[in-house]
Formats: sequence, C-alpha cells, structure tokens
Amino acid sequence: QHVSTAVQCAGHLQYQRCRPQVLIERHLSLDSCYSCPAKNSISNCSFVMNSTWKSGPALGLILVLFGTIAKLSSCTSMEYSYTDSNGSVQVTGAEVKFPSAKPKGVILIWHGTILGGLPDMGSTVEDNFATMTEIIEASDEFILVMPHQLGLGQSKGTRNQLWQQLTPVEKDGDAALTAVYTKARTDYGLEATERMNLFVMGHSQGGTSSLVYHLHFQKENNPLTKMYELKSTTASAGHYSAAVWESTTMTTMADFTTDENVQASYSAEYYPMAREMQMVLLTHLLHTYNAFVGESAAVAMATPPADVGNAEYKDNWSDMAQMIGLLMNGSDDSASTPACVTEAAWAQITDPSSDTRKALQAYLKQQYDGIATHIAKNSVALDVVYACNDFNVPCQHSKVLQATAPQQVNFHDATQSTPIESPFDGHGWAQAKFKEVFDAAVNKLKDDVPAPATFEKAEDTCGSSCGAGDDKDDETNDPDQVDKTSPSPVSSPTAAPSDNESGGNHVMGSLAVLMVLPTIVWSVL
Repeated sequence: QHVSTAVQCAGHLQYQRCRPQVLIERHLSLDSCYSCPAKNSISNCSFVMNSTWKSGPALGLILVLFGTIAKLSSCTSMEYSYTDSNGSVQVTGAEVKFPSAKPKGVILIWHGTILGGLPDMGSTVEDNFATMTEIIEASDEFILVMPHQLGLGQSKGTRNQLWQQLTPVEKDGDAALTAVYTKARTDYGLEATERMNLFVMGHSQGGTSSLVYHLHFQKENNPLTKMYELKSTTASAGHYSAAVWESTTMTTMADFTTDENVQASYSAEYYPMAREMQMVLLTHLLHTYNAFVGESAAVAMATPPADVGNAEYKDNWSDMAQMIGLLMNGSDDSASTPACVTEAAWAQITDPSSDTRKALQAYLKQQYDGIATHIAKNSVALDVVYACNDFNVPCQHSKVLQATAPQQVNFHDATQSTPIESPFDGHGWAQAKFKEVFDAAVNKLKDDVPAPATFEKAEDTCGSSCGAGDDKDDETNDPDQVDKTSPSPVSSPTAAPSDNESGGNHVMGSLAVLMVLPTIVWSVL
C-alpha cells in the first residue's frame, strides 16, 4: 500500500538534489522524496529502479512512464468548460505554459494514466505536465497545453475518470485548443485569419488520446482548422484495438499463451509477467466500465481489499493497488483467477458466449473500432511508436493498424534485445523512442508558416462558433449521473451503441460545429 523506497539526499548541505534509490524496504511513502528541508528548490528528484525491485507499485506503473519527477515549473492553470450531449456543462481545465515571445505554434500534450486516488502513488496533472515539458526539446518556442481530463485537476473529486473512453478526448481537446487560441490571439496580436501550427503528443494512455484526437481533428468542416494547421502527431504505446484487449485480458492462461495477438506482442519467456500486468489493466478497465454502466450491469468484483483510497478523488483505486502488489510480489500468479473479480465473474469474462463478455466486447468496440477505419483516411503526418515485450500495452495494438494505415503513418519499433529486469522496461523503451521521434518531427516542421484561414463569410475566427461540441458521448458515466436505463449485459449483450455512449465510431464522426464560448479563467499557480 506504500511505495517501497529508501531515500538518500545527495548534496544534503546544499539541499540541491534528492535522489531516492528504489530498494526492497517497505512502508516508506513517496513523500520521503521531498523530505529535504529546501524541497521547494530541489532541482532534480529522480527515481532509479534496482533490478531486484519487487515492490513500489505506483512508482512502477505511473511514475516510470515519465522517467523523472521534476520540480514543478511556474505555469498557468486554465479553466474552461464544454457542453456534453445531455446539455450539461462540464467544467474542466488544463495546464498551460506560454512563451514570452510569439510562439511557433502549440503542442497539445495528452497525459498518461494517473491513479490520483491512491495516496503517495498517483502523481498529479501538475507533475505530469512539468515532466513532459522538460522532455520536449523545443518547449520554449511553443505554447504547451495539457488537458487535465475529467476526474483530475480542475474536476478532481467531482466525477470518475473516463479512462480509455475516447469521445471526451475529442471534446476536451477542442475546448482546450479554442481557449488557448482565444488567449494567444490577444497576447500575441494574431491577425484575424492567422492560424497556428499544432503538434500533438502522448505516451501510454496519452498515446491513445493523441491518435484519436489526430484523426478527429481531420474531420470535415472542423472549426479548429480555422485556428490551427495540424502538422504532426506522435502517439506512443497506446491501446487501439478491441480485439487485442480481449486477447490479452479476457482469456485463461492456457488460451493466453496460444493467442496470436499475445504471441505477436511478447516473447514466450515473458508470458507469466505479461499476463500479470494485463490483469492490472483488466482491473482498470472494469473499474471504468462498472462506473459507466451502473450497478445493475456491473461486473461482480471480489471482496474489496483494504481501502487505500484518497477521498480527494472520486475514483478509489484500492483494487488497482491490490493487483499491482500481486504483480510485484515476486510470485507467479499468472494462472490464478484475478484477485479483483469473483470466480463466477471470471468464468463469465473468459467465456466468449456469455452475456458479460459480449457486453464488455461491445463496450470496447465502441471505443476502438473506428480507429482502424479512419486511420485509412489520414492525410497528416502521424508517428506511431511501440515496443514489443511492453507488458503495460501489447505492441499488437499498434501493429494491427499497419493493415489500413496510409503512407503518411510511420511506425517505429522500439523493441530492444536486452533482457527485461522490470515489468516496466518495455514501456520505457517506447517512451525513449517517443521523445526522439517527436523532437525530430517538431524540428522538421516548426518553422513552417501555416496558410491563412479562409472563410465563406466575413467572420471572426473566434466568434460564436468557438466552444464545445454536442456529440453524444459518455460524460454521464458518473454513477450519480449515468442513465440508469442502460441495458444490462443480460438484457442486451450485443445492442448497438446508444446515443449516450462514446467510442471509436465517433473518432471522425459527426461532431457538430462548436457551440459555446468556453469559460476561461487564468491564474498563476
């Protein structure tokens, strides 16, 4: 329940560096990292994994995705809102950094998984933004913006996260970019028809979000194209396929080892460790799914483990903490029923003919099926980065896209031949390649000057059309707001997506013209 770490503060007299070495000692929280008296002036706080590390779940699952936890930069917090499909205003926000000189464009950053409901484990949107801005080579030349996404940051505590639900990504990105353009136009004196270069990036959960938003941005008559010219997107280690999800998380161990999607993702020697990690991912998926469908249709979870939730967030990740602990305990639990679900629920999940499995399948298809279809229509530079033996995200999610991807999509295999010492090594390989590929794309295109926007009528680029869309989506997945009439797995296991459900079928779909001026509140943190 706590990050296992031993702390050494190098340069202690000057309090300049705090370098906790990850060892096998127990019950020292992550806050120990900041135990130096001058913690506000710590310039570098980095984590180094010992090869025999068997604990420290949050550090492994969350923080290692971003490498180094950097001291928070002074930045601007942007609040904005958009209107969801039920007419409700969703208040959210983003971290934004504006350069003093006129920027060469905007970099839209999509953050990775944040288990904000686990004390000392979950990181924050501010941490993620600070880290991501430091790995971008040309960061000082661009406006940097990272949406918090619902359930985190500005909306923390008000609702559940919408992990791997994709229509909200489209809406959030539109609203954030509209708000940024509104401010940039004033601050930098943009001409009425002047557009800005746009680059998109993300790793892990952020990889999924980046690719989905890249495709969404190219939809016909998108008002954002009057404000921005999309130059390039780098999507790293994301989930893109419902079929791969099923193969890696909804099969018995015997079926797992013979599945072609598994075999395309992992070396046989790593099947047990990969399997245990995928059960962590299943736990995350079920948490979000259950919140979305409501109690009557939820998959039965096992008796809850010790509550390690953080009341500041609506999501309680105690099940996740339990599963991560099992992953890191040094034992091979790969053939066991996942501790997060009941035996009966697991039997249903692994039975392709069961109502529960069909409902989960339909849910996943709603999120992902449009991706493979719409990537074929892509016309803007897109880099997809992956690594095989990435236990967090099977590389087959990326590889299956190659069947329909046009020439504008470049695939980058970051797989290494070095032996794996930690369950997170493969995910780290993809992240390292991700930085390299993204920096190269930005340096190649950052000096391009976008053509001016054109309008059928004389109009302001940020007139009444600026705001959020009114697509039908899943912002009502909060159990307190969810449509309680949603069909249960038993009553309608294969029903077509209803209007209040989101998914890949919306990726380049019918998002209406932006309708509402975003509410923007700027405050220096």
